[in-house]
Amino acid sequence: MLSTQILSGWAMTSAIAQHALPEIDRLSLDITDLQRRRDRLVDGLRACGYDVMRPEGAFYVTPRAPIADDVVFSDMLAREGVLCLPGSVVHLGGYVRASITASETMIDRALPVFARVRERALASPPRPPATLRRPSAAP
Repeated sequence: MLSTQILSGWAMTSAIAQHALPEIDRLSLDITDLQRRRDRLVDGLRACGYDVMRPEGAFYVTPRAPIADDVVFSDMLAREGVLCLPGSVVHLGGYVRASITASETMIDRALPVFARVRERALASPPRPPATLRRPSAAP
């Protein structure tokens, strides 16, 4: 196991990474910028009617999907160009994950989509495809 860790770079930085360190060292995360984007996204989602907590140490926010099926809701958002991870993928069914690493322009473009898709989902909840529906009981 140790030799595998060494060969794959787990235990020691590879030569390529060592040469890249001076460049990587110049890169840094602007925490203030991430907090500003987080706040813009959380405040915007709340204004649209979403139930969402303000994370303190994550790179994403997790608003509650307005319908029970977070996968279907994520698909509805994706059809309008907003990509979110369905919460059920990470054992958080009923929620979606939206990244705060997106640019402010992307967040500003996404918020009206979140509002439209939420209203559409609440007005007419989508039905699962026919192949996934349970057969109805005979009368």
